[in-house]
Amino acid sequence: MDAETRHKLKTNEFGEAIERLMTFSDPRLKYWLAGIIVVALALVGYRVWSWNQQSTRALAWAELARVSTDAPGSAVAQLETLISGSSDARFLAAARLRLANELVQEANIAPEADRNQRLHQAAGVLKAIISDASAPAPLVAAALLLNGTVQESLRDLAAARAAYEALKEPRFDGIPTRSLGLQRLDSLARIERPVEFVPGLPPPPVVGPPEPEPAGRPAAAPPVEPPASQPAEPPAP
Repeated sequence: MDAETRHKLKTNEFGEAIERLMTFSDPRLKYWLAGIIVVALALVGYRVWSWNQQSTRALAWAELARVSTDAPGSAVAQLETLISGSSDARFLAAARLRLANELVQEANIAPEADRNQRLHQAAGVLKAIISDASAPAPLVAAALLLNGTVQESLRDLAAARAAYEALKEPRFDGIPTRSLGLQRLDSLARIERPVEFVPGLPPPPVVGPPEPEPAGRPAAAPPVEPPASQPAEPPAP
């Protein structure tokens, strides 16, 4: 086969390939093109979704930093709105911790009738952080410490002890909040210790003024002491 014949054959093969490409007559080529298009669209979609997620998280953190505490209850309402509109575990833990702290602050200045209600609300928010397995360990440790103090305020010393005891877990090693919780645990042990009263000596009798004499009765005369005996005079000389 000479060079001219080989050139004609190559030209024919190239033309047939171009023709198949233009007409999409080869099913395998259609599958390859469809797969490439799907992968490209998936990459573009992931990039757009990732960018949107990053923008949403950045906006949420900025809103959390701008939460205002000027009006009573305004911070609580803003934080509840931010929590309901987010799914990021780290952001949720931080926003819930801020919400619980705001509820505790309101409980400190609330009337006695509303104080325990706000403390119970704070305890519920803190338990949501503690039970979230995806929450960061430092934020969970802070939630346990705050929950212990809340339970102390509610006079539930058993629940407070359980919160402080949970800080002994190895995942909290090296976190400053852990040492604070263990200090509270020691002070709680002293509070729970019963007070023993040791009996002492009986009190001394009370000595009052002398009783007055009854009316109409003459007062007793003081006793008369006999005169002292005089020595006998010597006889006159």
